[in-house]
Amino acid sequence: MVSLFVRGWKGQASLAAAFWLVYVLFGIIIALIITLIFSLVVPDFNYQLYQDKIMAIQFPYTLFSAICVWRCAKNSTFIWRLLARIIVVLGVLGGIFNIIHAFTRPHVTLR
Repeated sequence: MVSLFVRGWKGQASLAAAFWLVYVLFGIIIALIITLIFSLVVPDFNYQLYQDKIMAIQFPYTLFSAICVWRCAKNSTFIWRLLARIIVVLGVLGGIFNIIHAFTRPHVTLR
């Protein structure tokens, strides 16, 4: 499995493996792990209140996996290369928005 990340980082993996395994599947797994940690640490955890913070914490992995997909896109046809790059650019922009949103809006607590 480690070799997939190394090959992805070097742009040597297939676009399908980089996108579906590195970007999507492991992105979901990492989000679930971060959410689990929050639910264990934060009393009365409410996902809606912490969603932006969870995604902001996950952002370094999102950036890493987006770079892997971008580099591996050259190993595919033009249309898949284009679509994959559009999706990861939107994902990174969404991650940047989440970081800004998570740490600039007032925090409302429910009683």
